[in-house]
Amino acid sequence: MRSRHVRGRPDRVERWRIERLIAYANNPRLHSEADLDKIGAAIRIWGWTMPVLADEEGILLAGHARCWCRGKARLKSIPVIVACGWSEEEKRAYRLADNQLAARASWDPSSSANELRELEFARVDLDLIGFEPDQLETILAGLGSSGLTDPDSVPEVPDQPVTELGDIWQLGDHRVGCGDSTSAADVAPG
Repeated sequence: MRSRHVRGRPDRVERWRIERLIAYANNPRLHSEADLDKIGAAIRIWGWTMPVLADEEGILLAGHARCWCRGKARLKSIPVIVACGWSEEEKRAYRLADNQLAARASWDPSSSANELRELEFARVDLDLIGFEPDQLETILAGLGSSGLTDPDSVPEVPDQPVTELGDIWQLGDHRVGCGDSTSAADVAPG
């Protein structure tokens, strides 16, 4: 399959009964039971938001995991896009491309942390989103994000300090003083 356009590009969504769809026997994508539980929970909450892709015989090209979860969502039919006229090579290539091209994406650490914090603040169950607990903790803590540091790290003392004892910095409505917290004079209200 050289770089040519595939015949019969799918552009119409149909509704098919579940029994009409057949899992591709050599599907290389694997999902754990925990992953399938999360996908099933997402379908129950948000509904079926993306059609699966199947050929004319009903053999799946994309959407295997969602189809496996259909029982958990108690669905009798789902939206399907039909790929008509594709060769076996085109179907095989698409199955791999559909998964691999999505897997190549990365996350913007700052945007991800902001979105997750807002959802957490709104009391959305972050377990439903699919991140592992340690991933969530890392993203929410901002570790690895540009401009954010590990709260336990101690910076090195610079050769030329920017401030010295007695300096007071105005930060909006706040003031920050450089002093000795063990000195009553430095911590007295002023």
